[in-house]
This record gives sequence, structure tokens and C-alpha cells, in this order.
Amino acid sequence: MYIVKVIICVFFLITGFSCGKAPSDSPVIRMALLKGPSAIAFSNLLDSVYCIQGKRFEIVLYDNPMKVQALMIQKKVDVAVLPLSSAVNLYNKNTGYSLLACPVWGNLFWISSGSRTDKSPFPIFLFGQGTTSDVLLKYLQSVSALQDVYPDYTYSTPQDLFRALMSRQISDAILPEPFVSLALQKDSSLFVCCDLAKEFSPVGFAQTAVVVSSEIKQDIHLLNSVDSLLSVSVRKSTPENPETESRLIRYKILPGKIDLATVYDRCRIEYRSRSSVRNSVDSLLQVIFKYYPKSIGGKFPDDRFYISDNSI
Repeated sequence: MYIVKVIICVFFLITGFSCGKAPSDSPVIRMALLKGPSAIAFSNLLDSVYCIQGKRFEIVLYDNPMKVQALMIQKKVDVAVLPLSSAVNLYNKNTGYSLLACPVWGNLFWISSGSRTDKSPFPIFLFGQGTTSDVLLKYLQSVSALQDVYPDYTYSTPQDLFRALMSRQISDAILPEPFVSLALQKDSSLFVCCDLAKEFSPVGFAQTAVVVSSEIKQDIHLLNSVDSLLSVSVRKSTPENPETESRLIRYKILPGKIDLATVYDRCRIEYRSRSSVRNSVDSLLQVIFKYYPKSIGGKFPDDRFYISDNSI
């Protein structure tokens, strides 16, 4: 069965898309990609031009997840990569985008600047109430020895948290990559107190979702071609690829030279598609629903949110 799937995948790679410059007036498949781990996972696509079944595949990078969500509400993108909770929330608002794959499996870390002799509770800074980091902290406090901390939402972005940590305005923060590696590289006194993904599950958690529009979902050949392209892109977007680092720096996804292998390791990048991710997605959604149901629209997504393997 595995060999059959590989053959089918290769078939779609050969027949579904091709490199080269597509005609400027051809239809476009637009993919919205957030800077950070998502862009790191798909960095191989940034410099390439693909044509899928006569349609140009176009990547657009964004700094702000709210911009991506707005484009999805307006139906102005065909493929989007965003936090799973946001993807479910938008689906529950009838935007029509369904889950194709999960490429990032947990890159949230509690970073600290030192030990304490005072045993009183102290703040750990997060970038937003109801975010995945907030939900995971609450969950871990319920099952482990993290009762001596409480969340502080003073800073609204990872960039603000990073600056506050580096200037020692704060001593403890939960950050994603690449800010974790950058902080540890710049300040040797900082260290990782907790790998939230590893504490949640040995295999991490479905942090990031690739979703596709209903139009792509309904066209089986187009859907499979997009899936194949994204899967191959992740396999090529590795620290061993000599072009990866320069590409990430050029697109300002990384601020400069950094230990790229460590960044990739902490990002837990692995493209898992369709039904293979459903159990992991459900596990995270159960925790989110318990602690912050509003962030996923107050309910679990129905079966139409998931794209089945029957599409292959």
C-alpha cells in the first residue's frame, strides 16, 4: 500500500505541476504564508514559480496572522497556513476552508534568565490570551508542577516579548522559533525551562494548519497536485540545502545567521497530510475547548473540516 501511494504521489508531481514561468495572465492559486515556522517549513517555495494545471502558484508572505484571516474571510486566498486554532475558528464561521495538512508540530518554549530563591508565584509572559501558548500553559499547570507561575499578557507579539526578554524587562517568557534560538544565541545566561510541545506529547502537537478553499477541495486532481507540491517543498526546505539559510535571511524570516539545524529541530517540521493528523488535531482541540473554547468558535469542527484520504 505504501508503494502504491508513493507511485501516485510521483504521478501527481510529474503531471500536476511544473517549474518554469507561467503566463502572466493565467489564473492564480494564492497561498498566504506567515513569517516564522510556517515560512521556514515552506521556504523552498519562496524563490520558485510553479504552474499547476495551467494556474500559477503564488506565495505571499505576511507578518500578521490577522491579515491572513481577513483574506480568508474575503475568499481572496486559495491556500493558507496559520495556527490550527485560528483555522478551526474560521471554519466554524463558515469560511469554507478545510484542513489539508499540518507542517509544524510544536515550537513553544519557556525561556528564563535565571533561578529563584523566592518561592512565591511569578509571572510568565505570553503573547496573547487564548493563544496556543496560553492554552498549553493552563493545561500543563493542571497536570505538572507549574503551579508557581501565572500568565501575564502585557506584550502582544513575539517580537515585543523577545525585546523585553533581551533588555531584562522580564525574566520569563514563552516564545516560538526563531526567537528562541536567537535569544539563546545572543544571551548565554538564558536557558530553556520547558519545551511545551514535549510536555504536551512525545510527538508534539498540531500547531500549524494548511487549509484549502472549497474550490480546491472539490477538484480532486488540483487538490492532490497542491498537496504533492507542498509535501515536496517541505522535504526540500532543510538546513542541509545550501540555499535555505540565504533565502530565509533574504525574506527576513531569520534576522541573520543562526544555527539553522537547531532552529529546524525546535520547529518540529514534518508535513503530515489528511487523515494522518486527525487524532493529533482532536487531542489539541479538546484541550483548547476546555480552557478557551472561544478561540475555536465555541465548538468542534464537523467532519467536513477534514479532507479524507479518499481524495487520493
